[in-house]
Amino acid sequence: MKIEILADNLKRAEEALEEAFKGLKEARKLLIQELEKNENWNKFQFSSPYYGSHPEYGERDKNETYYFRKGVDFLRFVGQEFAHGHYSQHDENEEFEEFLGSLVEGVDYFVFET
Repeated sequence: MKIEILADNLKRAEEALEEAFKGLKEARKLLIQELEKNENWNKFQFSSPYYGSHPEYGERDKNETYYFRKGVDFLRFVGQEFAHGHYSQHDENEEFEEFLGSLVEGVDYFVFET
């Protein structure tokens, strides 16, 4: 009897999480749509290939889309090459991380994995 109750509770919890996840995905989609059409936000595609084990598979590559608030100077990173992993940490990666650390996520920028 106790196992059936626990199994039922688990099933209900999983269903609630699935619904919450659907809601989060929809909210993310709506936020991206608003950022795309709002002239106060600028889009920046960040790509940093991982060099280490199995780079040919794209394991641990970072592909992110940033939206920076108008007035945030991110242009110095446009066109830069980034990389991370064994023997490939670029100064540009560190500079970009420091730059992000000087900003407030959700105020100065939003980031989404792509």
